[in-house]
Parts: sequence; structure tokens; C-alpha cells
Amino acid sequence: MVFKNIIGQKDTIKRINLLFEKNQVPHSQIFIDEFSSGGLPIALDFSLLLLKDQNNTNLNEKSEIKRTLYEHPDLNFVFPLPDSKSKISQYLNFWFEFLSTKKYHPVEDWLSHIDSGNKQGNISVEVIKQLNESLRLKSYSGGKKICIIWGAEKLSELASNKLLKLIEEPPSLTYFLIISNDEKKILQTLKSRCQIIRIPPIKNEEIKGFYNKIGIENDKQEFLINASMGSTSKAIKLSKNEKNTLKLEEMVIKCLRLSFSASKSNEAFVNLMIWADDIGSWNRTLQLSFLQYASSFIREAMLISYGSEKITTFYSLLNFNIKKFAPFIHSKNIEEIFNLIDNSYSLIERNANGKILFTDFSLKMVKFLNTKEIN
Repeated sequence: MVFKNIIGQKDTIKRINLLFEKNQVPHSQIFIDEFSSGGLPIALDFSLLLLKDQNNTNLNEKSEIKRTLYEHPDLNFVFPLPDSKSKISQYLNFWFEFLSTKKYHPVEDWLSHIDSGNKQGNISVEVIKQLNESLRLKSYSGGKKICIIWGAEKLSELASNKLLKLIEEPPSLTYFLIISNDEKKILQTLKSRCQIIRIPPIKNEEIKGFYNKIGIENDKQEFLINASMGSTSKAIKLSKNEKNTLKLEEMVIKCLRLSFSASKSNEAFVNLMIWADDIGSWNRTLQLSFLQYASSFIREAMLISYGSEKITTFYSLLNFNIKKFAPFIHSKNIEEIFNLIDNSYSLIERNANGKILFTDFSLKMVKFLNTKEIN
């Protein structure tokens, strides 16, 4: 059955099923998935639900059957490509590979999957023109045609306007399922023509249920749940790659220790610059993961510093004593540190030079961590 393997999101699934049962499915919907918590997998299963009456294949959960269904000729896909000259058809095999293992992952992971280098990806007007031509053809099954547009925040302005015209005058029995993690980047007139469905952050108990199912040890769950910050994508990544989590913790601790010492020790300052150069050479996905982890780490220290240790869930893979570090996070620097992390994240997303950015990041951390709280 469809939606069987979706992690959490019961309210959203119930809403979608109700629309289907009452035959009230709008021809255009936008799934706002800010937390990477199920927009694409929900849209995928929704497409199978819409196509099931004209599909002779049983909707079971075997991966090879599911892939066959995703390759249904009446199911069209649009997703970000490395450049405006690329075509969807060139990347379909990579796309189906991605769907089989990483459909909860964000656009950055897709671009990494296809080795796009530092290219941010885009959906060009040519891609939408090709989609228009495809949707104007007769349905293979003589019924509905579905189009899933994923990463809609990557639509160029021309592509957005072309898509708007297509949605305003859609071919008969055509449904558009549009997914984006950034509502602000969606053309307002496009949003006004679609039903908006917001995918909420996944609940802690839902992540816990997922971790229980895959066998994550109880003593590690609380920290991983907190580190995921409501994102199913992050929860999955943390569960799959403990070595990567260890590397992130190691780099955060190294940054904090060197930043604290750099104002007093030339050796520590030099090592901090080496640290910045090292992380600056990481790929963009890992750099973003570092900043996400750092944000969670600082939050845990803040809770302890403010006397809320009972609600912390910190678990160190390196046996780091966060209680000793916590006093250095206080009212005089906490806002600045969080702003630094958030701004750095936004700049990396916009393809900033990693080595320059993390050099600046480390120098500011020296200043903030050596700021004393005056009672």
C-alpha cells in the first residue's frame, strides 16, 4: 500500500488520502518541505495513488517494483540540473538511483550524487518547455498524467513564468506535485495557483520509532534525535554514518578549543588557520553538515549554561565533557555565535569560497569565545 514506508507525517498523509477519497485533488499542489522531512517521498507515493487505477502492477513495497512504477510513462519528473544546457533525460538513471536510497535527502545531496562540482543547480526554461511538450502528448494509459517538480526553489525566473502559464492552462487530467524547501523563492503568482501543503518537522517520537526499527542503541537515540532538529533527512544521515558524526564532533571540538586558545597562543592560532583550511577544502554538503552539527552542539552547551541540564540530550562519541565547556556560552556571546553559524550556512548554500569563509568563521569564534560575561 502507498505511504506505508513514509516516516511519520500521519496528519499530512491523512489530508492527502481524504482529498483522494473525496475526488477533490487539485491539479496543482506545492509541498513546502523546509526540514527535508518527507516532501518528495510523499509526492512520489501520492503520484502512485493517482495512477493506481490505470496501472496493472500491484502497489507493493519491493524496490524493483517501486522503481518500475516510478518509470511509468505517465509520470514525469523535473529536478535541478547542473546547467541550463542539460536535459532531464540525461539524468534519469541517476535520478532513479537517487530515489532508491536518498529520496529524503535535499537538493545539495542530489547535486553531489551527480558530481556537479560546485554548481548550484537550476531548472531552466528549456526543461519546462520540454515538460510542456511531453504533457501535451496523449496519456499512455488513457488517463491521468502526473508531473513531480522537485527542488522548485531552483526554477529560473523564465522557467517559473513558463510553468505558471502551463499550470494556468493545464492539459486535461494532468496533476502537478511541486516540492520546495524554500517558500520565499517560489514565484508568488505560482503559489497563488496551487494548493499549499506544508510538511512539518518530524516529531521526536516519530524519529525514535524509526531508530527503534533500524536498531539504533537507546543511549545514542536522544542525542541523534536532538541533532536532527526535526529533519528526517538529518535523522537518516546520522543513523547511517556514525563515522561521519564522529568526524563532525571532532572538528567542532577542535575549532572551539583552538578558538579559545588562539588569543593567547601563536601555535594555537596557526593550528586554527590550518583547521580553517582543512574544513574549507571539504565539499559543500559536509561543510553544511558541520554547521548543522555545530549549531546543535552550541545549543546543548547553552542549555547547560542556563541551568537546564535536565532537558539536554548530548551524547559524545569522543567522551567530551560538555559541562566544562558550557560556562563559555552565555548571554554575551550566544546570539553572536548562532548568527555566525546561520550566516555561514546561508553563504555556503550560495556557493561561497569555503576556505575564505571558514577563516573568517574561526577568527570570529576567537572573539566570541573569549568574550566574558559580566554579572
